[in-house]
This record gives sequence, C-alpha cells and structure tokens, in this order.
Amino acid sequence: MTHSQVANHEIAFGSATSGLIFDRCGVTLDLTGKILLVEDQLLIAMDAEAILNDHGYRHVETATNLDDARKLVDQNDLALAILDINLGGVTSFALAKELVARNIPVAFASGYPDNDAKDFDLGHIP
Repeated sequence: MTHSQVANHEIAFGSATSGLIFDRCGVTLDLTGKILLVEDQLLIAMDAEAILNDHGYRHVETATNLDDARKLVDQNDLALAILDINLGGVTSFALAKELVARNIPVAFASGYPDNDAKDFDLGHIP
C-alpha cells in the first residue's frame, strides 16, 4: 500500500491549516488533539503516522494490537481513534464499541471496500 492509498482510505485528509482533516468522522480536531492509531502492519502504521504529522498532528499514539491499544486508551485523553479493521485475523470492532461508549470519535482505516461494521452496530462509523 502506497502513501496515497493510505491517505485515500476511510480517512478524509484536508488542509492542515484548517485543523479539519477528519470531516467524514464529523470531528473537529485541533492540532493539539491526541490521536490513537491502531494498525498491525508496521509500514502502513509508520506511513499513516507520517501523513498525520505532515498535516500538523504531532500527538499520535500508535498500537499494533488490541492489548496495546487498550492500554493507550486508558493512559491518554484521546481526541480521535483511527482503527484498522483487521488486526492479524482479529477485528477492531469490539475496541471501536468501547471507544464509542467512552465518547471517543472513531474512524476505520482499511483496505476493505465494504466492512462488517454494520453487523456490530457500528455502521455509523466512517
């Protein structure tokens, strides 16, 4: 997956100066907001973090599995979570439900054009 493919997935990147790069999530996030990125593919995670940094977001916490992600959720005041759907054969849907219950906005970033989020009552998440 290339840099532009990551950027064109479920996350709508816009102008860093506007501070509104997550329009599809309905999230207004200033540049100081802390973002949780959950991605099991190291190169994709690094690329996504670089994209966020390029847009001015310097506070990105990255986890490669659900256990580490849950620890970061407990340790940080998050403004947004970006979750890969498939994490080595395990989905991130349960984590997404936990985040929604904590009022943390969630966006899925995935190479799958159609996902099963609706089956987990998460169809409202972009």
